[in-house]
Amino acid sequence: MFKAVDCWEEKECQKRNVVIAGAVKRQVLGEQIVKNIRFPIMTQNEFMDVVHKSKVLTAEETSMMMNSVSVAL
Repeated sequence: MFKAVDCWEEKECQKRNVVIAGAVKRQVLGEQIVKNIRFPIMTQNEFMDVVHKSKVLTAEETSMMMNSVSVAL
């Protein structure tokens, strides 16, 4: 699901003619959408391969989620 969201936000950035970067993509998504994504149910590999690389989360949020994902395993 996150891959689809990430793809949409990148296309939206292109449409708005803005740089495709983590903070910008997050702004395009909106805080409400980011807060409703169920990151903790992802596997550690999914999180690292997709979410972490997208840079949508801050470093602090990424760290918190990694701890959450690691504990869930």
